[in-house]
Amino acid sequence: MRPEFKQSLWASLADALGFIVGGIAGRYFGRAIGYDFFGDAGSRMDNHAIVGLVLILVGTGLGRVLFRWLFARLGKI
Repeated sequence: MRPEFKQSLWASLADALGFIVGGIAGRYFGRAIGYDFFGDAGSRMDNHAIVGLVLILVGTGLGRVLFRWLFARLGKI
């Protein structure tokens, strides 16, 4: 396997894991402080739901950065 392909594969894995783990962490952090995006099914979008969504999005971004940093530190990227 070529080194460029292997490096791209590890970078893609870091992105995928970062988005998934970060999104889940952002969701549960939001629930813990009272901002649940998936609160009442069928209810309208209120400020608590929007803040919950923003926390999920921030979690995905931070998760991606964290996993990229971790994989770079391990020498995979």
